[in-house]
Amino acid sequence: MTPSKPATSSSPWALETPVPYSLGKRHLNWQIDDPAGQGVDAVRLIRNEIRGRIKKLYYRTRLLSMDRI
Repeated sequence: MTPSKPATSSSPWALETPVPYSLGKRHLNWQIDDPAGQGVDAVRLIRNEIRGRIKKLYYRTRLLSMDRI
């Protein structure tokens, strides 16, 4: 995937693309299955996995910010 070659359904996931490092920012690299070509049940499992990880991240971040008060 380059400016001259746009992303397609066969393009690698963003996880394989370098992410610029930002000071003071935390970057997470979650290994998650690619839902492309999978059935509805598999996609739902992937969606639920992402939802669970986001909830954990939210509560962990919230707890860390409470420690600063």
